[in-house]
Amino acid sequence: KELTMIADKDLYVSDSLKNKYKSIITKLRHGKVVPGLFVIVKNEESGRPEIMKSVYFCQKYLHLITLTILGITDKYDDALYFLAKSVAGEYGVTLTKEESEEFDL
Repeated sequence: KELTMIADKDLYVSDSLKNKYKSIITKLRHGKVVPGLFVIVKNEESGRPEIMKSVYFCQKYLHLITLTILGITDKYDDALYFLAKSVAGEYGVTLTKEESEEFDL
């Protein structure tokens, strides 16, 4: 059985995955592990983003919920930066250049 997934209209995809993100989402939808992949999903209860490793997409309970995919990346730092920007935006804060540079972006 396929997972029910919705890709956000502003889906974040790291540069290294731009050419293959559609096939990655197809693999995730079918519960396949994509080694080294970090998926940013919207938490169903809080509405906030969280990071999941692709290995979690094999879990059977995910078939019971609809996942909203906010981003996919192969770098944990990129996923953390996405979360930092999201939280900062939620509170009306802009990351400084120095804070952004801490993530090597």
